[in-house]
Amino acid sequence: MADFTILNENELRKILKEEISSVFDNYSDLFNQFNELPVVDTINLTSAIAFLAENGYDISKSKLYKLSSERKIPCKKFGNKLIFSRKELLDWMHSNTRSKLTY
Repeated sequence: MADFTILNENELRKILKEEISSVFDNYSDLFNQFNELPVVDTINLTSAIAFLAENGYDISKSKLYKLSSERKIPCKKFGNKLIFSRKELLDWMHSNTRSKLTY
């Protein structure tokens, strides 16, 4: 036969609060580590093409190479690889687009 314990509402709340607190205490250090990680803003050429496409600016690999060689798009070189900043790409897109004229 099963043993039963009868608890009133306050006792049940106290037990639940203690259990939930212990779970959060165990994971709080892990959550704090994630909050301290720096946000990575740099992406490679392939990711830059995908990022630009996601934001409505379809561009080919050759066109991106051409714009970077003409210094018309913000980028940096790491060795022989091009790297881009998402923020700089967004700023570039906003500065190189115009609103649609309505008549």
